[in-house]
Amino acid sequence: MIHYFSTEIAKEYGMAKAVIINTFELWLQMDRLHKENLHDGRYWTATTYKAMSRFMPFIPIKKISKLIQELVTVDKILLAHNYSEHPLDKTKWYTFTDAFIKYENKLGGIA
Repeated sequence: MIHYFSTEIAKEYGMAKAVIINTFELWLQMDRLHKENLHDGRYWTATTYKAMSRFMPFIPIKKISKLIQELVTVDKILLAHNYSEHPLDKTKWYTFTDAFIKYENKLGGIA
C-alpha cells in the first residue's frame, strides 16, 4: 500500500499526523463523491483505531489513538462525533474543522 502526505502539513504537525490527515481526506472525498454520511451539513467518515492501524500498520495503534485525539482536542483539525444508529456502537465519526479546511485551501489542498 502506498501512503502520501502534504509536506507542509508534515512540517507543521509531523509526518504521522500528516499521513492520518491524508487518510481522512481520501475517505471524506469518497463520502462526498458517493453522497454518503452527510450529517449536520458535513460529510463524515466513521472509523476505529483498530481499522486505522490495519490501514497504517507502520504506526502502532496506541500512537494512532493518541494522534487522532490530539488532532481533535489540541490541533483542532478534526471534529469527532458518534452518528452510529445502534446505541452500543461507539464508532467515532470524523470530519475536518472549518479552520483546517481554510488552511488546506491556502496550501492548495482539497480538504
